[in-house]
Amino acid sequence: MQKFITIIVATLVGVGCASRQYASTAYAGLPEIEITTKDARFSIIDNSAQSRMRVSTDLATVIGFGAGVGTFYRTAAEQYLRENAPTCNISDGYFLAEPHWEYVYKCAP
Repeated sequence: MQKFITIIVATLVGVGCASRQYASTAYAGLPEIEITTKDARFSIIDNSAQSRMRVSTDLATVIGFGAGVGTFYRTAAEQYLRENAPTCNISDGYFLAEPHWEYVYKCAP
């Protein structure tokens, strides 16, 4: 049983590290934009060439709001699209690593 738990923990740590690596490399060199919603302030990096964005907030906000829920981040992503790309809508969202979520979007022609 202990071996099984060790394997599970090692797998989760590996996934977390891979997510952090992806979050930092997929958005490297792209500008960071601040968005303030009614709940918190967020940082958004839009990779428009791939129609995806990374949405982040600070750890204090995560702890204070229990912000691990994707809808908390999605609100900021939706506001960003309304203000900057009104013909676009979110099609999917993924947890990367606290405090980062990624959203994929599609735009009307």
